Amino acid sequence: MIDAMTIPSSATPTAHAPSRAAEMPAEHRQFDFWIGNWDVFGVDGNIAGNSRIETVSEGYGISEHWTGARGSRGVSYNACTSSGSATPVATCSVSKAGSSTAAWR
Repeated sequence: MIDAMTIPSSATPTAHAPSRAAEMPAEHRQFDFWIGNWDVFGVDGNIAGNSRIETVSEGYGISEHWTGARGSRGVSYNACTSSGSATPVATCSVSKAGSSTAAWR
């Protein structure tokens, strides 16, 4: 989220990285730091919403479940994949406002 600050939620326990994490290539684990439950604050210091990040596909991707302070909801799926020396990132987001898919290096 642009112009927002995200911090771990103290109200909910943090999820753990997948047990297979040691077996998979490092590029697939680039989002491990994000796993858990997060409170998101706007630049004004007010809570903007809550974000729950979980692993999917045996740890090769993550899903974000967003609940905004005003009731908006959405989900996104993110993955890092190896491709030679570059590390492409792919994401797909779906919400009431629409959906989008992006891939970049």
